[in-house]
Amino acid sequence: MTFPPKIVLGKYKLHEKISTDCDSFVYSATAAPRSRRRSKDQGHAPHQKDQTAESVVVKLAHPAVRRTQSQIKHELEMYKHLSGSAAIVKLLDHSRDCLVLERGISDLKTLIEKQPDRRFSLKTALMFGAEMLRNFRDVHDRGFIWRKLKPADILFMGWPKRCTYEASKPGRVGHDDWSMTSDDSSAGSPTVRPWPAQYVPPPPDFEAYINFKWGEDGAVFTQTLTYGFEVTTEKKEARVVGNHGAFCIIDLASGIVFIDKNRNHYDYAENSEHRNYYSEFASVTQHLKVQSSRRDDIESLLYLLVKLILGDLPWSHPPLLTGPYSRSITEKYILSCKLHFPSAETKAKLPPEIIEIIEKVQTLQFDERPDYEEYMELLKKCYDKEEFRIDGVFDF
Repeated sequence: MTFPPKIVLGKYKLHEKISTDCDSFVYSATAAPRSRRRSKDQGHAPHQKDQTAESVVVKLAHPAVRRTQSQIKHELEMYKHLSGSAAIVKLLDHSRDCLVLERGISDLKTLIEKQPDRRFSLKTALMFGAEMLRNFRDVHDRGFIWRKLKPADILFMGWPKRCTYEASKPGRVGHDDWSMTSDDSSAGSPTVRPWPAQYVPPPPDFEAYINFKWGEDGAVFTQTLTYGFEVTTEKKEARVVGNHGAFCIIDLASGIVFIDKNRNHYDYAENSEHRNYYSEFASVTQHLKVQSSRRDDIESLLYLLVKLILGDLPWSHPPLLTGPYSRSITEKYILSCKLHFPSAETKAKLPPEIIEIIEKVQTLQFDERPDYEEYMELLKKCYDKEEFRIDGVFDF
């Protein structure tokens, strides 16, 4: 049998190879057009083919890897565990050695390489940071940690055209006047509250459904997914349900569930067998071979956020070494830089709010829940201080 096959699962046609991992291959693919029967009222043609082919991503296990050793099985379990999460791409189909996933617009690594000086503007970096903090809060609260953060495994999906929220009453944001109205006849005439001046309306095809409750002074509502930031007009929180934000995480093969069926955190352990991390963004405790936890995901995210703002990390370009111990020496060099991070020089280049988040995360205990809400609020504080408009416009 030839590998890779031209068609997988009987309906997905493979195209070019996107990437290769130690035990898997990732291909772009399209769903083969499906035939469907036409009714007699629609004409005499017995069959009709769909003209639109859905673009997807197919991940295949390496044929030389035994199924018992393949990461595809573990990754499938993780996708099922996180089913319904807004933080991950949608699993469309699967078999024992194949995953079919929703396709994004571009991965973060490609977006970085296309930018001048390989960096983002502060505005885009802050929007990205807020999106990813919400993603990690979602997967962490479901008992999952990622453990291997790298730009190639973060997909830019674009803003969803429609977001549904859990709501006590159905509310809708209209595009014409960008205000919120209620159809509740018991409340008398609808109360309309315009958006704050700093918010720029999304495009006409964007529909946002929001949470609100009806009070004595009219509608009290919360806009949760406002281009990366959770913006609460009144003290009432909504959450997005079943839709992704602008960024999603992929490649769950290195991730694990860190809680048991009673939601107890697993025990602290040293000399961890997990070595599959990305050195540039790995946490200090991962370098020290300590069992990973939620704090490590957030620490890795902060390293990435700093790189997006500054263009490089202090350890991004370690000395070029050769010889049998070169990798070990490089790892020690990177660890040494991280132990002294952020330096006074780095602090001078970063907003104080970013420094504050880094210092808070560095004090987290092994099983302590990160304060995602506080971190997002600090990013929002920095965003407002710079007087950026919340318009959903990225550098790319």
